[in-house]
Order: sequence, then C-alpha cells, then structure tokens
Amino acid sequence: MAGKLLIAVGLSLAALALAVAWLAARHEARAEASHPPQGQILDIGGHRVHALVMGRGPDLVLIHGASGNLRDMTFSLAPRLAERYRVIAIDRDPTAIAAGRALVDEMGGRLSLI
Repeated sequence: MAGKLLIAVGLSLAALALAVAWLAARHEARAEASHPPQGQILDIGGHRVHALVMGRGPDLVLIHGASGNLRDMTFSLAPRLAERYRVIAIDRDPTAIAAGRALVDEMGGRLSLI
C-alpha cells in the first residue's frame, strides 16, 4: 500500500514539474515576442555583442550594471543623452569581457562603421 502511495506521489510531482516547465517556457516565449532586442547584434571577434547606437555628436558609451541589461538605459537616459552625443549602449556579455583588449579594439573599429 505504501509503495503505491509513493508511486502516486512521485508521478504527481513529475506531472507538476512538467506543467511548471511548460508554463515557464510559454511565459518566456511570450515575453521575448513582446520585447524583441533593441539595436543590433554584432559579431565581434567571434563574440555576439548586443549594441544600440543613437544620436549624433561625441561618442558616449553606456554599459549597464551587473543585474541590468541594455534596455534599462533606453527608458530615459540614452534618449536624453542622444540629444547631444552619439550614445553607444552595450549589453554586457561575460564571455566577451573575458576576451580582453583585442575585442575592445575590434568593437571600437566596428562601431565607427555604424
């Protein structure tokens, strides 16, 4: 009797886990569809770098903090700065940061073409 109860509980937990995973995937797909990436994805030195460029004038690079993303800077800050500067907002990527100075130099060259 206890064995059947354990099996029933195990199957119920497995079904619950599958339902939660399915709902999470559905929620993620909806969020991504309603908020597509802004800007462009650049291939720099084999690394994908998400950047948004707006405005004209001297270059001003914005890099978000550890718990943010590029979109955080587009609500108010970047558009206001773009009135006087060419704002280059970059989404941080730990793998790109690890690539070091060569990637930074190549990124600067690529951004000068935009």
